[in-house]
Amino acid sequence: MSLSPADYASTVKRVSELGFSGGIIYDALILKVAEKSNASRVLTLNMRHFTRLWEGEDGILYEP
Repeated sequence: MSLSPADYASTVKRVSELGFSGGIIYDALILKVAEKSNASRVLTLNMRHFTRLWEGEDGILYEP
């Protein structure tokens, strides 16, 4: 799955509007790919970052 330039731009804009900066952008891009691909699960070792960004349905984020 690849992201378009518009996907990158909208994701960076959203992260900025939420008041975040730095490496969390990579988490946001992972979530964008998950959203576009209709992923049923996203596994993470940093649940705090992902829960601050995720606006989709509950139950998709998992921490092993």
